Amino acid sequence: MYRRNIAAAAAVLFLSSAVGISAYAAPQKDNSATETETETETETQTETETETETETETQETEAATEREAGFVSIEEMPFEIETETETESSDQTETETETEQKIESPKVEQTFRFFQVEKKYAVSKRDDVYLYEKKNTKSDKVGKINALGVLHILEEDDDGEWYYVESGKARGFIKAKYVWADEKAERYVKHKKEKNIETAEVLKEAYENKAFLHTQTTAYKAVAKKKYALTKKRIKIYDSIPQEETKNNKKEETEKETQESTASESEKQSSSVTEGETQDNSAKESETPDSASGESETQESEKKKSTDQKSEKSEDTEKNQEPEVVGTLEKGGLCYILDDEDQEWSYVESDDVRGFVQTKQLETGKKVKKEIEEKGEDTYALAKAKVKPEDNKACYYTVTSVKEASVSGLIRTSMLEYAKQFLGNPYVWGGTSLTKGADCSGFVQSIYAEFGYSIPRVAEDQAECATKIPVEDALPGDLIFYQRSDGYIYHVVMSTGDGGTIEAHSSATGIIESTVNENDAVWAVRIISNEDTDILDALKKKDMAADYYDNAVIAKNTEYGSYLGKFKLTAYCSCPICCGVWSGGPTASGAMPTIDHTVAMAGLPFGTELIINGQVYTVEDLGTPYGHVDIYMNNHQAALQFGVQYSDVYLKK
Repeated sequence: MYRRNIAAAAAVLFLSSAVGISAYAAPQKDNSATETETETETETQTETETETETETETQETEAATEREAGFVSIEEMPFEIETETETESSDQTETETETEQKIESPKVEQTFRFFQVEKKYAVSKRDDVYLYEKKNTKSDKVGKINALGVLHILEEDDDGEWYYVESGKARGFIKAKYVWADEKAERYVKHKKEKNIETAEVLKEAYENKAFLHTQTTAYKAVAKKKYALTKKRIKIYDSIPQEETKNNKKEETEKETQESTASESEKQSSSVTEGETQDNSAKESETPDSASGESETQESEKKKSTDQKSEKSEDTEKNQEPEVVGTLEKGGLCYILDDEDQEWSYVESDDVRGFVQTKQLETGKKVKKEIEEKGEDTYALAKAKVKPEDNKACYYTVTSVKEASVSGLIRTSMLEYAKQFLGNPYVWGGTSLTKGADCSGFVQSIYAEFGYSIPRVAEDQAECATKIPVEDALPGDLIFYQRSDGYIYHVVMSTGDGGTIEAHSSATGIIESTVNENDAVWAVRIISNEDTDILDALKKKDMAADYYDNAVIAKNTEYGSYLGKFKLTAYCSCPICCGVWSGGPTASGAMPTIDHTVAMAGLPFGTELIINGQVYTVEDLGTPYGHVDIYMNNHQAALQFGVQYSDVYLKK
């Protein structure tokens, strides 16, 4: 997303500072690299005039050797350059608006996988304690737990009034006063053993529960033991169990009941005939066949009508609950069973597709396991997704996965994508600007700062700032350092995890992608870890803010028209859960929906522009009554997070 104006950029930068992220930092001391070219050396001679000719010749000899090896030498300068750097920084600020490069903010990859955290127990004090969708007892109840039931606290309020908890498959907010959450709870669970203690009852399914993804942490085991399965034929993976199977089972049961009923009627009629032979003839004469027949026909008609109505109602219900195909898997494809393997329908995962498949379509057992382990999992086909994980209502049927969700992995992926947009930008000795120029250490410092990490300014100090690891173990985002024969750290690069690098290389080449210089690389430093959940949360908030300011049209004071009233606001996306059979298509007006632009509402013509919370939206869709506005979002998760809000709504002049 590109920022469209300076005010928007300023707002995003303000948010960055709020989470401790600084994009530019003036160097405290420059031991960073300079060029060996005569022109660069001439510009930086101020404090090296007293050096001997012998030292100069030695440096030039080293530079020549490195050039022959295909690397333009970069020398760390061991003296203060504060005045020069400050001047350069000032010049950059003055010209920033003239040649500003449009920068995309860090984007955090979405994941349906959960991060496992340490268990913090709570125990319910009484029966019928509810878990809520919001920190409000008037919000929807999403779970219920009885006295002495066990929960895990995943987050707590600063004031201690509410806990965000999970218990069994229920996740939501609970009033702190209704649970024990101290040593007493720990002792109780330890004494009884957690597996023997009751958990919460689910009152609202995960895909409908807005609180389910309040955090993507879990105290339960997040990584499941692999239970291999291969498909016997090409199969479809559904987001719920298809009703067709249930319908067939019901049909068989109905036919069986009908047969039993028919047999029973025959027996009764036979018995009736036998008894009738011994009855008095006068009793038969007293019967009124016409009346009896009419009553029988009426009852039969009413019974048939009732049956038809039930059948129609059942068919309507089944139609409304028609499952969606979320993925397909070829014959002989690999999936992992996560749940319900002893049922008719198993819950499986294959790549990023999760859902239900018929158990009889899967081949499992020791033979399959042995074959897969011998051939290797990567030799088998995996499922092809039909919808995104965030739009798959079956995605959160369990919090377990066969893959580990990695906080550090998400940060690393995002960091590399962010850094790549600066490829081709200039190398400037002493610089820290990702757009106007940076040296090797200034480049990595500014990248890390954008992600909330504060690291030293120069390579020599950066090399000692965190855990040292072998160069060959470097993961994407780790820093690799180059050292001279005299022990001096003269260069730093960012690893791409595959022997490649992103680095501010030299004034001749600028910021480039390259490969590790194995001759000079001595060690790597790992700064990013799985403990950095605060960094990840800050990035998500920053990502959301950047999207807002990149796309939103902010109304001017002169554009406010008639006041329509205080409206209820909700959100929707184009997924099947929100739009059913119309998912993925255009709006009712014929236009494709756009985030921060499209709203759905009845009572106003298409094209009507509204001002809501200072932002301009356009009515392009139907489905919401007047007084209630549905705001379009890019995905279902964002729509859930929006929740229910209220705001004054105006017409735009």
